[in-house]
Amino acid sequence: MDLETTVGLSEKLLGFAEQLSPNERDALKFQLSVASANELENDFEISHSPEKRSRFSEFLRCTLAIQPFRERVPKYGIVYRGRPDFMTDDLVQQLRAEALSFRPQAKENYEQFIVTVDTPDDSTVCEKLAASDDLYRLVTQHAGPCQHSYISSYIYYEVAGQCSKPHVDNAFTSVTVMIGLRNDQLDPAAPSSTSIVYWPDSPPMEYRLEPGELAIFFGVCVLHGRSPISAGETVHSLLLSFQPRMDNEIGSNASS
Repeated sequence: MDLETTVGLSEKLLGFAEQLSPNERDALKFQLSVASANELENDFEISHSPEKRSRFSEFLRCTLAIQPFRERVPKYGIVYRGRPDFMTDDLVQQLRAEALSFRPQAKENYEQFIVTVDTPDDSTVCEKLAASDDLYRLVTQHAGPCQHSYISSYIYYEVAGQCSKPHVDNAFTSVTVMIGLRNDQLDPAAPSSTSIVYWPDSPPMEYRLEPGELAIFFGVCVLHGRSPISAGETVHSLLLSFQPRMDNEIGSNASS
């Protein structure tokens, strides 16, 4: 695809996407995310080539444009970053301990370790947090009307070079709550890995979450990932998921 053919692509795809089912739109979004990631250099770097940079930004614009809730999404897709009052020191310690207890069950997934927690009685600390009114209110306050996806996953980066290459999330996990649990570095002089988010015609945004800090972002709309960790670096996080609700989907039980 040359530079000229990318002009106006967002408008054309938006009209096409409005005729698609949610699953078809999600498939289209996935293809756009792959196309945008393919324009990066060394997996994470925006190319210096004007043509590749233009295509990259246009693919990012299209990924956002086809979403029916696109008006809710701010620059870089992050609607909240901080440590809310309910994220107490005690809760953080419980989550850190629980993450360690589930570590033996984690499976290697691409270039990270992950375990999805799903107990019959939702008795774990992370599942209770995922279903809590406190978290639900925080998410809906900043991301708009949402419903729970009830997916709770611990993520572990522990081997030098492990990373999360730039990607977008699926429709079932459209809104992600990422909670920092552990960010240890044995060598203070070594570079620390960061979460990274891309936005059209803008430099990448990089940030790190301290234990107890969380970010709420529209992971289905923005290309994002994590840069490779250094030797001796350990990063543990908890990911919780929600789905946006549109006006015609909002019933009397909005928190279901």
